[in-house]
Amino acid sequence: MSLLKRKNKQISASYNQDEISLQNITPIDGRYKSQLLEFSNYFSEYAYIRYRIYVELQYLIFLSENGVAKKLSKKASDMLLSIYTKFTLEDALQIKKRELVLNHDIKAIEYFLQEKLIALSLDSYTPYIHWGITSDDANNLAYSLALSECNTQVIVPNLQNLLHIVKQIALDDKKSILLARTHGQPAVPTTFGKEIINFYVRLNQQLLTLKNFQFEGKLMGAVGNLNAHKCAFPKVNWIQKSKTFVSSLGLTPNIFSTQILPLDTWIAYFQTLTTINGILGGLNRDMWTYIMLEEVKLKKKDGEVGSSTMPQKINPIDFENAEGNGEIANSYFQLYERKLISSRLQRDLSDSIVKRTLGTALSHTILSWKSTQKGLQKIKFDLDVSRSHINSHYEVLAEAIQTQLRLKNDQEGYEKVKKMTRGKIMTKQLFQSLVSELGLKDLENLTPETYLGYAEELVEESL
Repeated sequence: MSLLKRKNKQISASYNQDEISLQNITPIDGRYKSQLLEFSNYFSEYAYIRYRIYVELQYLIFLSENGVAKKLSKKASDMLLSIYTKFTLEDALQIKKRELVLNHDIKAIEYFLQEKLIALSLDSYTPYIHWGITSDDANNLAYSLALSECNTQVIVPNLQNLLHIVKQIALDDKKSILLARTHGQPAVPTTFGKEIINFYVRLNQQLLTLKNFQFEGKLMGAVGNLNAHKCAFPKVNWIQKSKTFVSSLGLTPNIFSTQILPLDTWIAYFQTLTTINGILGGLNRDMWTYIMLEEVKLKKKDGEVGSSTMPQKINPIDFENAEGNGEIANSYFQLYERKLISSRLQRDLSDSIVKRTLGTALSHTILSWKSTQKGLQKIKFDLDVSRSHINSHYEVLAEAIQTQLRLKNDQEGYEKVKKMTRGKIMTKQLFQSLVSELGLKDLENLTPETYLGYAEELVEESL
């Protein structure tokens, strides 16, 4: 596993990347490629082949350590693993050419490894490459490793970066008064920081789930029973050996499978990402709305334009891009939830093409998070505008009035206040007249700016 944890190097190519990106069909490999280069290390075709080679080589070493093949020396093991560490694009192209003839990707990898072993004078080990296992034994382990590493090295750090910014905004604006709105209408006063900290708390809970997530893997043979293993070595406890091998890769072993690994844990992971994207979708839409209401202003950036015809505009484009990318990602995750939950009888291959889109879904997720982060770094809460809004709506104190009337055992308190305030905009003078008329002297000095409950304290409590 240590080999997998080393820093990945970006794949280089001799052609002009800018020219090629203009010809790509998807924005992931075209318009946004420069923001997503790291994903090539986990979900490109090259990476998928490389991960499977890693699994096959580790399995061969495992077989040699457990008496199936002659035990490899340390030097021989290192030579084997060099096939993985020195794996090149040219090697991958050789495998793809062979696959065109065989029409089977794993078999093409197997033959490639056999040739490599012969070149290393390890001919006697060629029969043990892919011994007793099925394609999905290599495939599921490769995908789970890619997902696990991507989660640790890309997904979690990006969410942590975003959360740091969200938390800082909440702290900076924990006292910044805001006219809260329910159903889009003036409701009860709050603070901008309290509104933002709500998102932070929700996202942080999901971050904990991601940080502790364990991906499963299986190595159980063609129908999930280790038939070939038991037939060849009936006295060996292959169930335990399978658990040991999968665990050695840093995955949680699942010994209950058909030909393929049940993907329930994958689905749970994607559901977590769906939830995060949904929460951020709400944050992005709220930011868009605050900007529309002019309570949040966007900082100007030299050189940018906001419209091809209206020079005055500064657009909330980052929040809009974030919203769109999050929705694209979630459409994939919801497809996975429907599709990957089952497979016909022992298996069918209709899931194969679906799994190859994992990088696309995760790329749109990261694009969404990066756009949200970029947008949040451009905003500034406008306290003056917010104060003018909130002080123009003293009717938002109707809650305080009717609550006090109830304490005075006024059974008609709610109805009285409703009649006086519903659908009306109340000034400070009208409010003071109302509370005086109702005999509520304790509320005469109450203002929307002071009717904040524990907004500030809740921001502190959450951190």
